Amino acid sequence: MNKEVSISSREGGRGGKGGEIDLSLWRDFQKGLTALLDIPIALYDVDANVVVPPQKDMPVCRAVCQSAKGRELCRETYVRAVAQVLEKKKIYIYKCHVNEYIFAIPVFLDNGSPYVIIGGHVYLEGSEVKEFIDGMQPYSF
Repeated sequence: MNKEVSISSREGGRGGKGGEIDLSLWRDFQKGLTALLDIPIALYDVDANVVVPPQKDMPVCRAVCQSAKGRELCRETYVRAVAQVLEKKKIYIYKCHVNEYIFAIPVFLDNGSPYVIIGGHVYLEGSEVKEFIDGMQPYSF
């Protein structure tokens, strides 16, 4: 699976290294995709900073990010995912520190700016309860 997504944008807002872009079209696309798939999706820049936040969050992520340790671990996984995707220019699927499956996809907007879609945050059917319990043990929930 070696896929890249290209999304056209209009001039106007702050973009990545490629210059000024208006992400309103992207926000509409992301909102529709989130509604269709019923999973959180966000757009990150090359430094793993959120450019367009998810419109949906998952209860597990919300709970984990209440602690400084949880926020730090989430940030580290996003930094690694963004670096991996941009280096290899292909989709990356991984399990985070609470055993949720997450995907990262490289995106190149029409101004040439590299971005990464990160989404998922799901437990796969059949393994949900065990993986949830295993993943949450370090957080004393």
